[in-house]
Amino acid sequence: NVDHYAPNRDVISKPLVSYVVAPSDWTDNGLGLSGTVLLGGEWVLRYDTAVVAGLDEDVTALGTRAARQPFGADNNNNKALVGRLGWKYGGAFELGMSGYDGAYDDDGQLPLSGWAVDALAVVGPLRLTGEFDHFAAGQAVGPDARLEGWYVRAALDVFTRLLRSGRHGELFPEARVSLVGQVERVDLAGPLEGTWEENSEERLTLGLNYRPASSWVLKLDREWRRAPDRALVFGDEEAWLGSIGFVF
Repeated sequence: NVDHYAPNRDVISKPLVSYVVAPSDWTDNGLGLSGTVLLGGEWVLRYDTAVVAGLDEDVTALGTRAARQPFGADNNNNKALVGRLGWKYGGAFELGMSGYDGAYDDDGQLPLSGWAVDALAVVGPLRLTGEFDHFAAGQAVGPDARLEGWYVRAALDVFTRLLRSGRHGELFPEARVSLVGQVERVDLAGPLEGTWEENSEERLTLGLNYRPASSWVLKLDREWRRAPDRALVFGDEEAWLGSIGFVF
């Protein structure tokens, strides 16, 4: 939640957990309420809650991505309650807790419940970001399907004084270069094609970012991916990635 927007994120690829567990980009039909409560100083409390159609019954050992419903669709008469509560201090700290609860099968009988924790901390030139998501999907027979995943990321700004000196500093007074490292993993257990499967995928990312201004970013990442069973996102691969992003 804290860095979902791609140009603001310090890595190029969307975290695995944000692809197969909480299947963003995830839009839904419903009615929501959000607001901010001032707690004094720079402390604020942010709340977001909604009643939505929710995910459908295509929750499997490959994740929840195929369970997203299009606009105007609802596979049952049940509605899902979703929400997030975020505790924030300026731009230096944020802690969020999210929840989801509703029936997901076509008959509206089987429960799907989930929770997540996300955090952001900025300590001088160091930014730490992380998230953990968990879903449990009830089954007509047998144990609940379990889908969970996490990531932890660190980004360290370097050469700041050099970048902001001389002619470069005059042209780009907010420029920064960041060294980035991220580790992540997803573990899924559930039905698939008439059987029960357990799948997992993990990834290590090392990267370099150059932001000449707050609205522009150039990224270069090296990824190592491993999936001992089925590929959930990429499978067993190594890759170089490059991107240019503009915030508008």
